[in-house]
Amino acid sequence: MLSEEEKAKIVEVESFRKEIRETLAKAEKTKGSSIRTFLNSQLGLLIVTAALITPVAALFTQLQQEVVARRKASAAAEAVDFELGYRLSQVLMQLYELTDKKTPRASPLPSTTSENVRTILAALAEPEPKLIRPLAAEYKKLGIEELLLERKKNTSDSRTKAALDSRLAAVLGKRFLEGNLLDINDKAGYIIAELMMPEWKKGAFYFSDCSRQAPFC
Repeated sequence: MLSEEEKAKIVEVESFRKEIRETLAKAEKTKGSSIRTFLNSQLGLLIVTAALITPVAALFTQLQQEVVARRKASAAAEAVDFELGYRLSQVLMQLYELTDKKTPRASPLPSTTSENVRTILAALAEPEPKLIRPLAAEYKKLGIEELLLERKKNTSDSRTKAALDSRLAAVLGKRFLEGNLLDINDKAGYIIAELMMPEWKKGAFYFSDCSRQAPFC
């Protein structure tokens, strides 16, 4: 059996433990109440709102910047498309001037020489436009090769890039100077079928909507 002194010690320890538990419970309750009070305060609401809004605002800003960048790229692409359509149309017009002006296929004038045709076609590969006056002042120092490269920068579409690369290769390789230069229908048809892209026909320039078989429609 426990002595009176031992019983007193047990009671004292249990009493101390109870006191500790009550103190901790009270502290926990006070802490939770303090947090709730803080969250309901103006400063608390401001901090919570900022924490929630900041990531959303950052995402919105990023999306907004991407939209603006896409719109700029689209506008730049349309401007280059318009310029390219105009340049190729002007080459076709000058070739047409060397013919009897019959449609949809024309014959070269008796006075037309291969050198006349070569001079006009060579304008397609000029690093800086001389024979053909640029439509937009901002492109006055850019030849067709540079315009194709500029157009390529403003697209992420793989098919469009491949089509531009094909036309760039034709310009760099000067394929339009191959064969019989006095076959003006063939040269004009090549420009329409191999160099002209659908996007460049939106300007409704002369002969831009014709075909390889009927280049002067």
